[in-house]
Amino acid sequence: MSFRLILETVVESQIKTGRYATPNDVLRDALGLLEERDHVLRDQRAEFQRKIQEGVESARRGELYDGEEAAAELEAMLMRREHSGAA
Repeated sequence: MSFRLILETVVESQIKTGRYATPNDVLRDALGLLEERDHVLRDQRAEFQRKIQEGVESARRGELYDGEEAAAELEAMLMRREHSGAA
């Protein structure tokens, strides 16, 4: 199946749902969602990099956590959540 045929099939199926009137409407919405996703991913990546840098700076200051102790704390927190019914 060619890319063009796949694209046409998807666009036609979206129009049949009644949500969209024209192929342009489908593509405009799809491209808007793609742009929105890219912004979210960019923001998440920036936040991730910020947290890494924060961790590096903490380590340089000697503010480190014992791995086993941190894992035990996380496990205890998850157990409390599980027992409280929180998800």
